[in-house]
Amino acid sequence: MDSEKRIKGVFDLPMFVCRGEISRETYVDLFGWYRLLAEDNQKKCTVLVDSPGGEVESGLDMYNTIRLASIVYGVETTGVVTSVGCSASVFVLNGCDHRIGLAESRYMIHPVALYKPMDMKMFEKILEADPDFAEEAKDCLEGLKRDQSKVVRVFRDRTCLSAEAVLRSLVTDVWLTAYEAKDFGIINEVLAI
Repeated sequence: MDSEKRIKGVFDLPMFVCRGEISRETYVDLFGWYRLLAEDNQKKCTVLVDSPGGEVESGLDMYNTIRLASIVYGVETTGVVTSVGCSASVFVLNGCDHRIGLAESRYMIHPVALYKPMDMKMFEKILEADPDFAEEAKDCLEGLKRDQSKVVRVFRDRTCLSAEAVLRSLVTDVWLTAYEAKDFGIINEVLAI
């Protein structure tokens, strides 16, 4: 099937558009949308992703919702990145049964961070330098580590890379072309239109 027919078929399906930052509201909207699909007995849909990323927990919740919709409702989801899929939006995409990127799209993955430019290693150094640092800070570090392990699990499960290979990829911000994202396993099809 040529690219134009393939993309037309995907865009003819019921579509959830995931634009802008991934947030709790985006997750709630996606969850409600899948409930409506189930009520209408829809078995195929598209999630269009064009997002700079956002909250890791919301991205992971959206990933789980898409995976559960496949299991519980039998909904087959195709994810399409038209322009950019970064950070938490990559989790949304990875929840989909089929993952398509347009040839000009780009992707960014990075380690879980408290806030830029502070990351877990810097945070650990601060804790080592000041052992009396607030208990909340230690809890925050543990939360970051839990989030990082969830991120590794999603990438490991959906890309077939080992946990070690995923961790090596999440040392710094990494930008990928659509073809590099396919090689990495983030998407499984590149369409040039």
